[in-house]
Amino acid sequence: MDICRQAIRVADGAADLDKEAAIAFAGAADALGHAAARGTISPELARSTITTVLLSLVNRFE
Repeated sequence: MDICRQAIRVADGAADLDKEAAIAFAGAADALGHAAARGTISPELARSTITTVLLSLVNRFE
């Protein structure tokens, strides 16, 4: 989870995720990746959804 949090800080020095939010993000990314790999959703939908999830998690701290 620290890698995820570090990536957020690199992208936006003011942004951060607490441990629970990083775990939630990783879980969502994993589920979306599996759904896209199975063809349940498109890769584009998976990318846009995980972007929305990430922005929502980061914005809750601002």
